[in-house]
Amino acid sequence: MTPVFDGLEKFAIEQKEKFKEFDSKLLDARTISRDVIYKIIIVCSSTIGFSLTLVSIPNIGFSLDINLLKISWYLFLTTIILGYTSIFLEGRIHYALHWKAFQLQDYDDNYGYSVFDKLKVVMVGLYSILLPRNLIFCKKYKTKLLAEYNSILNGKVVSFLAEMEKLCFMLENLFIVVFIAALTVFIRSYK
Repeated sequence: MTPVFDGLEKFAIEQKEKFKEFDSKLLDARTISRDVIYKIIIVCSSTIGFSLTLVSIPNIGFSLDINLLKISWYLFLTTIILGYTSIFLEGRIHYALHWKAFQLQDYDDNYGYSVFDKLKVVMVGLYSILLPRNLIFCKKYKTKLLAEYNSILNGKVVSFLAEMEKLCFMLENLFIVVFIAALTVFIRSYK
């Protein structure tokens, strides 16, 4: 073998190891985040059940603002919905991203995407979240030009799905804010 080939092979192996370590650390971080979401959902559900039990006990010795308690229940329910939505979307987006990235794609910075092309990319991206295993933009086409056009659009779908992964982090941030608001309102409902 040539020295250039050996150097490239060594570089490829080093890069593969670095990416494996990077992926492992990302997976660890996401696992911790998911565990926190699960635990907060359990706390929210338990708090709603606990407060319902306290409200149902007659002649308990403290006053309670029922309207604030109702608001806290709605906020806790919103927290639960946001948590499950975040986890659901993360899995779907991640699956769709890997599936679409596995297929033939090309990304051309100089390509002028029309409004119709952008709309198709968004629609296929959203459809891929609902039904990840699809072959839209990755079929056998009659002409090479049509195949290149669709591989460019598939590359744009991959880029769109990668950007959609940010939505999960925004939902997690909103999840924490709503949870803190729910706890605050819940505590204020007991006088």
